[in-house]
Amino acid sequence: MKPKKIFYFNGTHWDREWYKTFQGFRYMLMDMLDEVIETLEQNDDYPTYMLDGQTAVLDDYIEVSPGMRPRLEKLIHDGRIAVGPWYTMPDEFIPSGESLIRNLLLGHKKALEYSAPQAMKYGYICDIFGHIAQMPQIFSGFGIEGALMQRGGNMDSCPPHFRWEAPDGTVCIAYRTPEDFGYGAFYHYATEPFNQGWDKSLDNLFDRAVKEIDRELEDLNLPYLVLHDALDHQHITKAAPWLAKKLAEHYNCEVVFSTLDELVNNVREYADGLPVRKGEFAETAHMDIGTNILLTYTVSSRYDIKQANDRVQNIWEKWAEPLSAVHAITGRAIRPRYREIAYTELMRNHAHDSICGCAVEEVHRDMKYRFRQAEMIGKEIIEDCLRQDANALECGKDPDVMIFRVFSPLPYAATRTVKLSVCFPEDFKRKYSEGEREYEYKNSFFIYDAEGNEVPYTLSGIKRHSIVKSPTLYIGDVYTLSINAELTPMGYTEFKVVPADKGVRTRYITGQRTGPLTAENKYIKLTVKSDGRVTILDLRNGRVFKDLIGYRDGADIGDGWMHIKPCMDSLYYGPGAPESVECVYDGPTETCFRITHEMMLPERVDNEGGMLFRSDRKKPLRIETTLRLGAENDYVDVSTKIENNVMDHRLQVCFPTDVKSDVYSAGQAFTAVERPVGADPDTTHWKEPQFGDRNCSGFAFRRDKDGGLAFISKEGIHEVNAMADDRGTLAMTLFRSFAKTVGNDDYSQMDGELLRKLVFTYRIMPLTADTSEGHIVRCRDELQTGEETYTMLVNEAYEFRREVPFVALSGEDLAVSIIKRPEDLEENAVIVRVYNCSDGPSTGTLTTALPIISVSETDLLEQPLQSVDHSDYEIALKLEGRKIKTYRIRFVK
Repeated sequence: MKPKKIFYFNGTHWDREWYKTFQGFRYMLMDMLDEVIETLEQNDDYPTYMLDGQTAVLDDYIEVSPGMRPRLEKLIHDGRIAVGPWYTMPDEFIPSGESLIRNLLLGHKKALEYSAPQAMKYGYICDIFGHIAQMPQIFSGFGIEGALMQRGGNMDSCPPHFRWEAPDGTVCIAYRTPEDFGYGAFYHYATEPFNQGWDKSLDNLFDRAVKEIDRELEDLNLPYLVLHDALDHQHITKAAPWLAKKLAEHYNCEVVFSTLDELVNNVREYADGLPVRKGEFAETAHMDIGTNILLTYTVSSRYDIKQANDRVQNIWEKWAEPLSAVHAITGRAIRPRYREIAYTELMRNHAHDSICGCAVEEVHRDMKYRFRQAEMIGKEIIEDCLRQDANALECGKDPDVMIFRVFSPLPYAATRTVKLSVCFPEDFKRKYSEGEREYEYKNSFFIYDAEGNEVPYTLSGIKRHSIVKSPTLYIGDVYTLSINAELTPMGYTEFKVVPADKGVRTRYITGQRTGPLTAENKYIKLTVKSDGRVTILDLRNGRVFKDLIGYRDGADIGDGWMHIKPCMDSLYYGPGAPESVECVYDGPTETCFRITHEMMLPERVDNEGGMLFRSDRKKPLRIETTLRLGAENDYVDVSTKIENNVMDHRLQVCFPTDVKSDVYSAGQAFTAVERPVGADPDTTHWKEPQFGDRNCSGFAFRRDKDGGLAFISKEGIHEVNAMADDRGTLAMTLFRSFAKTVGNDDYSQMDGELLRKLVFTYRIMPLTADTSEGHIVRCRDELQTGEETYTMLVNEAYEFRREVPFVALSGEDLAVSIIKRPEDLEENAVIVRVYNCSDGPSTGTLTTALPIISVSETDLLEQPLQSVDHSDYEIALKLEGRKIKTYRIRFVK
C-alpha cells in the first residue's frame, strides 16, 4: 500500500526497574535524558520526542538533576517532549480498575506540573502484557480516543489499524505494531546499527529504513504508517530529522514527527470501515521470531507481591478513601497530601515489570517497602477516622455500659454472618467457669441490637490481657464472635453487651451441624469427608458439588515471565494424606471445620547431565484449610495456610463444578469476560501455546442455565484455568515457585521460590439460575473489605443510634467502584463511581444522608459532562450495559 502519511516518532521505552534495580536504570536514564535535552535544544528541526507515555521518569530525573528542570520544562511546554498520559506504564490485569484510573490521573497531573499544555492524549500501552476489555472505556473517560499496543494480538487475526471495542460499546481507534519486533521493529531493522555505532553510514541507514518500511507497508490496511523508533532504554536517534526528510522525498508523502493523537485525527475518517476487535486483547504469540510474546504467566508470579498489592488497594479504595470523604464533609478532614504520597508509592509498584513479578529480587524487596508505606498511611487514616467518630460520642461521666460499633464502608444493604473481635474490660462484672470448679473463666453476657432484639452469637476464641483499639479501654480481653447482622451501608451498626444476671451462664448450645462433619444453613449443606475432600449441596436447587478443594502440583523451571514445565514433569494430585479433619467450633451462627493434610512432593527440580526432572527426594508439603459456614451466607469462607518448603513447582487448587458448558467467566476491572474453556488446540505449534491458563481478578465462575459455582478471591490469586475435562474443573493457581530471574542466570536469588508460610483466603459460592453477576461482585467486595469493630463503655443513658447511610446504593446489577474526595478537594462534595455488572441496562438509586445541592456526571478527570436530576436525598441511576459512570455530588453546607 502506498503511504499517505508516515508518522515517525523517536523516543524510548523506559523500564523503571526490571533486570536492573531502579537506581541502576536511573543511572542510565540521566545520560539518556541529558542527551535528549541537548539534542533538541541544538536542533530546531527535531520537532517532537516521545517520552514513553510516562511521567514518573520526570520525577526520577529531576530528583538527581534539579538544575535541569527549567530546560526540561521549556521543551515540554513547547511540545518538543511529549509526556503522559500515564504516571508509570502499568500492567492491566493485576492492578484494579481504580488503580488504572489513579495512574492516569497522576500522569495527567504530573504533565501539567512539568509545564505541558496537557498530557499526551493517546493510549500508549506498547509493552503491557495484554489488555483488559474495559481499557477503551477508561481511555475515553480521559478524552483518549486511540491506543498503540504490541502484545495480545497477532497479524493473522488483527491488522495494524482496527477498532477496539469495550463491553459497553466504547470504541478506541487502535494500532498494532509489527508482530515480530513490535514497538522496536523500526529500531531493530533500521536505526540500531547507526545508533550503536556499528554502521555510521547515512546511506546505509536510509536503505535499511526503506527496506523496513516496504516490509511494513505489505501488512498495512490504511495509508498511515507508524515508524516506531522507541525501543527499551534507547538513546535519541540524532539522524531522525535527516532520515525523515529523505523518506518524505522517497515516498512522496509527509513524514511527520508528532504525538499519536494526530494519527487518530487522520484515521478517524476511515474508522467506520475498520475491523472491530471486542473485549480483552490477550492472544498468545503466534510468530516464532521477535519480542511479541504475551507473557501469560506473569499473573501468577510472586504471589507475595500480588497479595500485598491487592491488600493495599483494598485499604485505600474500600476504606481510606471513603472515610476521608465522609470526614471532609463533616468538618474533620484528613490531610489530603497523604493520599498523594501513598498513591505515588503504589503507582511506582504498578510499572508492568514490577507488579508482574518478573524483576530481580532487589526490585521486589524495594516494592515491599513502598507497599508498606502506602499501607501504613492508609491504616493510620482509617484508625484516625474511626477514633474521631468514637470520640464524638457522648459517653457520660461514669461509663459502665458496653457497646460495640461495627462499621462497613460498603454502600450495600445486606444481612450476613460476620466474624468480629469484641473487646471486654478485664473486670467485666459477670464471669463463669464450666462445672463446679475453677477451670477456664468466660464472660457471661447477652448481645442486643438497636431494636432490643437478642442477637445470638458463636464464640470461637478469647485472647486475654491484650492491648485493644478502644477510646475507653487500653487493656482488655478480646472475644472473637460470629453474629448475624443487618449492617448499615457505609455507616455504623451498634450493639449492646449486657452482663447476664448473677448465676446465669450464657451459652448457645445448638449449632448448624447435622452430623460429625456436616453443617447446613438455609442455603448450603457443607460436608467434609474423612479424606479431606469437600462437598457442597445447594439447598435451593438440589445441585451437588463434589470433590472440592483438591490440589494439582507440577514442576516449574520458568521465571517471572513464564511457567515452564520440564519435559520430564510429574503431576501430583491431592489433597494428600489427611493428618486430621476436625470441627473447630459449632454454634447457632457459624460452624468451622479444619482439614490438615500433607502432600509428598519432590523437594526441587534436579539437573543431572542436562536432564531436568522432579527430584526423587520428597518432602511433606503441609496444607491447613479452614472452612466456615455462616448462618446467613450463601457461600463458604475458606482460608488455606501452606508452609512452602519445596522448590520449583506450581500449586493449583481445583474445584470440579460438573458444569457442562463450553465457556466460563472471569473477573476483570469493571467487568467479567467470557472465554472458551480449556486449551486452544489451534495454538499447539505457536511460539506461545494457549494452555488454558488466563488472567482473572477477584472471581471466576462456570455456570449453565440452572446455576453453577464461583470462586471468589480476597487477594493475590490472579490465574485461572477452566479445564475442558469431564468434571468442568476450575483450577486456580495459588502460587508458582521458581529460582530463575528474567534476564539473569544467578540462581542464588531465591526470593521467587517463596519458601515461607503462605496464606490464601477465598469463598466458594454455589450459583442458582437467578444469581446475578452483581451479587458475585458484591460478595467479592465484602470479602475484600471486611468490617471494623470498636468497643466502648458508655453511660446507662446512652441512646442507640440507627444511622442513615452516608451513601447507599440499590440495584442488583450496580456496583460502586469508589467513594472519595474530588481531586480538586472541593468542599462539601464527593465523587462516586458506579458501574453496571450486566450486559443490559440497569437501574438503581443512590441515597445520601445529607441533603443534595447538585449532581453532575463527570469524565474520569472529574470534569463535568452534564447535570443529573435528583431529589433532596436521592439520585435515580440508569446505566447501559457494562457502563462506568462517575458522579460529583455536592451537599448542603
